[in-house]
Amino acid sequence: MSIFLEQAVENYEFHQKQIKSCEEKIKQQLLKQVAIIKEGDISGLEQVPKNKVKAKPKKNQFDSSLSKYLIAITGIDLCKIPGISEITTLEFISEVGVDMSKWKSAKHFAAWLNLAPNTKISGGKTLSSKMLQKKNRAGQYLRQAASSLSINKTPIGDYYRKMRSKLGGKGAVLATAHKLARIIYTMLSKKIEYNSDMIFENQEKMKLDRIRKLEKQLARLKQAS
Repeated sequence: MSIFLEQAVENYEFHQKQIKSCEEKIKQQLLKQVAIIKEGDISGLEQVPKNKVKAKPKKNQFDSSLSKYLIAITGIDLCKIPGISEITTLEFISEVGVDMSKWKSAKHFAAWLNLAPNTKISGGKTLSSKMLQKKNRAGQYLRQAASSLSINKTPIGDYYRKMRSKLGGKGAVLATAHKLARIIYTMLSKKIEYNSDMIFENQEKMKLDRIRKLEKQLARLKQAS
C-alpha cells in the first residue's frame, strides 16, 4: 500500500510541476503581448507589492494572478463581469482578440459567437429557443460562464433566473451568454469598465431594435394591402 501511495504522491507532484510550467509559459506569452502594445514598457508588471499576502488560488485558477496582463492587453477589466474569470477572459480573447471593429455591432458579434437564439414564437408565446448547430469555442466559453450564474446575487444572475423560468435551463444559458457577449463587445469597443446598468441598457436597445423591426414589417404590410 505504501508503494502505491508513494507513486500517487510522485504522480501528483509531477503534474503540479507541469501545470506550473505551463502557467509560466502562458505568463511569458502575455508579457510579450503587453510589451508589443506598450512599445516595450512593461514597468510595474513584474513588481510584487510589499507586505502583500499571497491569496490561495481557487479551483481551476492560476497559481498567480494574470489580471494585470489581461487588463494591459484589453484596456479594461473583463473579470469584473459576474461569471467571467481570468481563465475565461484568457481563453476568450485568445479566440476573438480585442479588436471589435471586425463586427458591425454587438448583434453581429453575438451571432458570430453562435449565441443568437433561433427562437420560435407562436401567439406571443416562446415555443423554443435553440442554438444554431455550429461550433464556436469562444461562444462555448461564455455559455460555461453563464451556467455558473444560477445563484449569483447580481442583476445578471437575476436575468439568468428570469430566463430560466421562461425558457428552461438551456434557454437561460444561451440568453445569458448572449447578454455577456453584448456586454463584452460594449466594453472592448468603447473601452469602458463594467457596471450593472449595461444589462438594462442592452435590454432597452434590443427592445427598441425589435420595435423598429416590427414597424418596418407593418409598413410593408400596409403598402402591400
